[in-house]
Amino acid sequence: ENGNVYCNTFRNDPYMKAFLANMDLRESCYDCKFKSTKHKSDITVADYWGIDRILPEIDDDKGVSLLLINTEKGNTLLENVKNKLTLAKTDIEKAFPYNPCIIKPVLKHNFRQYFLRNYNKCDFEKFGCFQENPSFW
Repeated sequence: ENGNVYCNTFRNDPYMKAFLANMDLRESCYDCKFKSTKHKSDITVADYWGIDRILPEIDDDKGVSLLLINTEKGNTLLENVKNKLTLAKTDIEKAFPYNPCIIKPVLKHNFRQYFLRNYNKCDFEKFGCFQENPSFW
């Protein structure tokens, strides 16, 4: 609106720090019924955490997506667009340890309730009221 652009890394952005620490997720994320090795979707798309350890040659440090092809329809869909993508096969068993949220729900952060009660009572951008307890993060 005012022409300003916000730009920050996920390691320094307050919202992303809370998100990646599982503090500000929806309650249903902690008990998701869709987390398993048997997905109901044709294709599952996820961030490919750990790509730097599994396939370092395709790690561009900008993010890589992990695609799980769960059905024949999903395979057909992928075949229709594969010439527009950069693809590499991967061993899913190697990917799961770095991407546990594909098969099980996230764990609640121990300070989640404290965070939810207090995040709007302090300077969220600086996390001033949370800096007192570095172990919070």
